Amino acid sequence: MTGRMSRFCGFVICVSWIGVVYILFELNVVQRLGAQFQTSNKTATGTGVPTLKDVHDDDDDTKKFRFCTKKFMTFCGNPEFKLGYLCSGDHYDEFGSALESLAATLPEPMGRRPFPVAANKTVLVMGNSHTRQMILALMCQYSDEIVEYDNMCLDSERGDRFMVRFRNDATILSQTNSPIVYSPTWPTLIETISGGRPLKSFDGIVLGKFNAYEDSKGTSFVETMSQALKDVPGNVDFTKASPPSLKDVAGVYEGPIVYVGMFAKYGMQEQSANKDFVQSARSNRDNLSVIDGRKYINMMKMECGALSFDSEGLCLEKKDEANHSLSRAVDGMHRCTGDKGGHPDLIAWEVAEKLNRL
Repeated sequence: MTGRMSRFCGFVICVSWIGVVYILFELNVVQRLGAQFQTSNKTATGTGVPTLKDVHDDDDDTKKFRFCTKKFMTFCGNPEFKLGYLCSGDHYDEFGSALESLAATLPEPMGRRPFPVAANKTVLVMGNSHTRQMILALMCQYSDEIVEYDNMCLDSERGDRFMVRFRNDATILSQTNSPIVYSPTWPTLIETISGGRPLKSFDGIVLGKFNAYEDSKGTSFVETMSQALKDVPGNVDFTKASPPSLKDVAGVYEGPIVYVGMFAKYGMQEQSANKDFVQSARSNRDNLSVIDGRKYINMMKMECGALSFDSEGLCLEKKDEANHSLSRAVDGMHRCTGDKGGHPDLIAWEVAEKLNRL
């Protein structure tokens, strides 16, 4: 009992401190963007295809494509954490070339914005590890513009909870793989862990899929939640409570919501249902949108799946399932990252387009 009370007190102290931090930030609204592909201008290489040299060496910052090409990240002197899902090898190099070619077709300023969020806006991010992979790619792309970082009292090497503030005074508060969504009082718990900040005060929400208990049996996520629940007060029950859907979040938050689908194919059913919901709600509400997490996977016809968070591996395709002993289907994996970038970069760019129109 004493240990649980001490953890609860630590939680309260942490939340109170976070509340002081968030008094500093201001807020407002988001609009829709339908990004269409068009032929881009030729780069300094003269080929029309931007290389990673162009990304880093172009003197005109407004022309740089922001790819995440790091293995580790550290912000403002804090301990570094791994981005994970690193890949290498010949096929990853081929994927990197295809990624650069695709980037050349994207309309400006997609992938080249100076900041990921409009100035003075504050955004809440929630979802599972696929949402986390996307938002960490965005943080990696703009690490040179981050002026403040706080892990919000959670020492996680995977970056499951953090707050960052950018040079333009935009702020992102990210809570992924969080146990607090498995409660009937999830809106109150989210506000509590956000330093007492009301949901309505956020300028926008980026929402991903939450893992349900039945779908997570036999995975490491069950153990992750079991450990996380030890330090969370309140009526949270991962095994019984259903996490909120886009419709549920829209029911308690009137601001802009961007739902971001998973890289994994098994998330398509929920993504499709959310597209239907957004369409049906359009007559009363025009600030809901859905980003297809597999859009560029399908466009490039390259999965480039990553088998492991911890170990550097191959850029896997469906055909590799017959040649390797894989623990899961390639289209159900996270996506490769590395020195050539990855699918998370492209979806992060789409999210940045939405957030720059807040």
